[in-house]
Amino acid sequence: MGAAWQSPGPATYDFRTGVNDGWNASGASGFEAEMGRLTGRDATLFMVFSIMGNQVALRTHLGTPPHSILCDVRSHLVHMETGGAGSWSGALMVTIASSNGLWLTLKYLQRYAVISDGTDFCTCPIKLIHLEVPLGGIVMPLSEVKRICHWARSNDIVVHLDGARLWEAVASVAGTLHEYCALPDSINLCLTEGLGGEVDSALVGNKAYLKRAKWVKKTNSAQYYSMVQYVSSDRSGVLLTKDPGKEMLERYPQLMNRDNVAVSWSPKCKGDKVLGLETMEVAWLSRYIVTSRQSLSHLLDLGAEIRR
Repeated sequence: MGAAWQSPGPATYDFRTGVNDGWNASGASGFEAEMGRLTGRDATLFMVFSIMGNQVALRTHLGTPPHSILCDVRSHLVHMETGGAGSWSGALMVTIASSNGLWLTLKYLQRYAVISDGTDFCTCPIKLIHLEVPLGGIVMPLSEVKRICHWARSNDIVVHLDGARLWEAVASVAGTLHEYCALPDSINLCLTEGLGGEVDSALVGNKAYLKRAKWVKKTNSAQYYSMVQYVSSDRSGVLLTKDPGKEMLERYPQLMNRDNVAVSWSPKCKGDKVLGLETMEVAWLSRYIVTSRQSLSHLLDLGAEIRR
């Protein structure tokens, strides 16, 4: 759990619900407004869980097919969301592998983007670009996110950012939360990853978009009528951590030491590679490091050494 739960605070005692209509009571609307201020956007919408945040975001953006979604082949959307983009939004998934082995670039993405007004009725035009930051621990630079979003907007393509772990990208000093959230049309922020919320996520966007997203969310019966326990834990995890990125960095100073970790661990890892690129939020060990009990034991010893 997050640091907010280590000592008594608002979430410890205040579980009053009042008149609960499922939308505005239990502190949900107040928390959504506070999240809007935290991200620098018009509004946010409280979601039951992070996958729903992504799926509601896509369905709200996309109208009637044909339409396609362009995304990284490694995306959580592709591998961990049961094909929801196809079944729920009727979208063709166009997956591409990054040319640099790290993140998608605008130049490479443009090669696969089908832009069509329907004149050629054999095409399935790209209507949405899905980005994930971080993706497998790799943080797409803010400058690349900006290039992609500006190009997409000029071609009437929307951009959704799966920022389930965006807090960690902010903690790695890749950019501020305001900077990342200002660029895409919508952002999904998980409230449990690294922050200590109980469940749920926040869908970030403008008011008109989120008004429709609330409607779409309800079609999937995805609304609690007693949200007080969830709002309390999520609000404490986020808002009592006054600067989530900065305070996560203070809790996990290894994020700033990833290059030092990579340098110091490499000669001790018996030939296994340790990556500590600037584009990563953490230092990554090669897949061979934990293939045996001896390697696992060695890894745990190294972790204890770093913590000291």
